[in-house]
Amino acid sequence: MDIVFTSLSFYILIAAFILDAFLGDPRWCPHPVRMMGAAISSLEGVLRRDTIAPSDEYASGAVLSVIVVCLTYFASFFLLYFSYEYSRPIFYCLSVYMVWMSLSIKSLKDAATDVLGALKERGAGEAHGRLSRIGGRDTEGLDEGSVLRATVETVAENT
Repeated sequence: MDIVFTSLSFYILIAAFILDAFLGDPRWCPHPVRMMGAAISSLEGVLRRDTIAPSDEYASGAVLSVIVVCLTYFASFFLLYFSYEYSRPIFYCLSVYMVWMSLSIKSLKDAATDVLGALKERGAGEAHGRLSRIGGRDTEGLDEGSVLRATVETVAENT
């Protein structure tokens, strides 16, 4: 059983990589990260409602992190567990889907190429907005060299 699953894990990874290489992260497809973002937005409003002191902000951020990580883990675990018990083909399809959504190689490449194209054609001003879509850093005030460096750093970090 373990040898069969191990070899199938290899095929799951290959299938997910091929899907990512050709499709990237299509907008029409439900994406776990968007679901996590929606959960964060909802929970953040509840958890930060009564926070005043910086220590309260820190504590609510820590609670939010634990809740989101646990929700993601347990939802993934139970979805895979019950699909395995119900139907092996459904389990393998869900496994491919989950690995595919975890990769995002094509989308990262496309986003970085978009930043570089904007930098080349319209300068640093246009590239700031595009860079902010793929990185969590403040992009205002960066010159062309800094935008280029930040793009390379973002790709390296996400890879």
